[in-house]
Amino acid sequence: MTDQLQTAKDWLGDLSKIVSQQKTKEDYDYAKKRTEALGWLINRVEELENRNKELEYASKYNGELNEFLQKRKLPPSTLGRHVVDVVMEYVEELEEEVNHWKSCTNSEQKIAAKAHKRVERVEKENRRLKQALEFYADESNYEFETIVSDCDIDVESKILNDGGEKARKALKEESQ
Repeated sequence: MTDQLQTAKDWLGDLSKIVSQQKTKEDYDYAKKRTEALGWLINRVEELENRNKELEYASKYNGELNEFLQKRKLPPSTLGRHVVDVVMEYVEELEEEVNHWKSCTNSEQKIAAKAHKRVERVEKENRRLKQALEFYADESNYEFETIVSDCDIDVESKILNDGGEKARKALKEESQ
């Protein structure tokens, strides 16, 4: 509060005392109107002082916001505009960018899920083929017995008995 405002408040107190001491109705009304006018002026000055404090506070943060935006190297078209408007636009742009990246992430998750299913199918297929190859790679499956009877000689081995059935079965499952 300024000294002048305090002086005006003191005068208002003095005028209020004078109003109560007026002898005639005209003097009383005259002094009362002046007292009310002075009271109104004092209230307006106090409101202006409060608004001034609010503006100083807002101005301080407005300046900080302006510095923040300048560090972000916003386009020159934003210069001279109200900082709050610029910040709101900037926030909206950032929100749009976040939504874009979220949608990209969702797409990538779908692609990853499809790729994971494909990898599982390929791994399962590889296991079947590996089992078939292991059967044919196992040297003990090539060992054979010779059975000699009166008129025939039979040769038996797991490979000969299989006749390639395991391989055909693995390849058939692969194509399904």
